[in-house]
Amino acid sequence: MLDHVALGQARFMTPGIAADPRGVALGRFALLVFPALDGLVSWLRLAAAETSIDDLVPAMTIHSARTPLKSRAILLQIAATSSYAVDRASRLARLAGGATYTGSGKHFVKYRDDRS
Repeated sequence: MLDHVALGQARFMTPGIAADPRGVALGRFALLVFPALDGLVSWLRLAAAETSIDDLVPAMTIHSARTPLKSRAILLQIAATSSYAVDRASRLARLAGGATYTGSGKHFVKYRDDRS
């Protein structure tokens, strides 16, 4: 079940997601979804050019998945240490043609989306 979280809302009941000190709904992980492998490679290049990738590597996992339309997607799961780090990862994912989700376990919601 997903509950709507308004911008700046400090109290809400969603399992696995909590508000950080900035008021951003954030889970334990950030999930970056790319439609192809070249999007993931582009994201890694952009991230390495901006900051040290050594902080992300210990908690990073890469998965291949099938979408409901039977196409492939590449998933990159990283630890969501702060909303600043996820904001940077989300900005770079948009540049590389991907989307960003946050959550924990099996349940993720779109990161910084008014309709999530």
